[in-house]
Amino acid sequence: MNNSNKTRSVTLVLDPGTYYIGYFNNLIGANITATLTRVLQNPPNMTTAMVADPGIGYSSGSEVRFNNGQFGNHSITEGFTRNLYFIPESGTLPSLSRLDYDWYSSNPSVATVSQYGTVFANAVTSDTTVTIYAVYKLNPSLVYTRTFNILNDTSQEIIVIERNMTYSYSAENGTYKIELNETNCPYPWIQYYTWSVFVPCQENDILVIIGQWGHITSTGVMTPLVCIKTANSLMFLV
Repeated sequence: MNNSNKTRSVTLVLDPGTYYIGYFNNLIGANITATLTRVLQNPPNMTTAMVADPGIGYSSGSEVRFNNGQFGNHSITEGFTRNLYFIPESGTLPSLSRLDYDWYSSNPSVATVSQYGTVFANAVTSDTTVTIYAVYKLNPSLVYTRTFNILNDTSQEIIVIERNMTYSYSAENGTYKIELNETNCPYPWIQYYTWSVFVPCQENDILVIIGQWGHITSTGVMTPLVCIKTANSLMFLV
């Protein structure tokens, strides 16, 4: 930019992180204003491409399985979940795989969403709306939305869920993989949890990591006792 060309517009994709806007050779103390505008294509199926708990052929969230929620409805009682899916009937989509999108909640204190499109309703004092966004990773200008009504639970009825969850592990492509084996569990899938790994006795600075799908890798031979803790305070010993 200079005296004859005072404005400049650039389109680029910003990866998650912190960015600093600056300038060089501003010897005369000129003021420069920078603005950011998100470019969206607004596809015609922007608000209809995602459906919660469609029914037959799809795994449903706990709102349907344990709280008598209706298939395809977009309300969630606090403490329960719904599963979002992209459906072919909604029109042309870049991908039907939920893993090809980045997921965001307009208000994480009201509802959170996993990297797999599972929406969890947090506690609310009154019925509150929240919007879930799915941003296509290969083209972030494509954004799909679904608005939910998070319901304050005023029912006095006690819901009893007899849960039985165990774990197992197997070797796969040179790594160990944790599996959750459940019976009647509200949160049966491994991607529902945030995982961390703790090795109580290790030598030679061995690094052990676990991915969001339960894959465990190690940089060396380690003591076989590993404590894995989830965000929901579950603990497994392997």
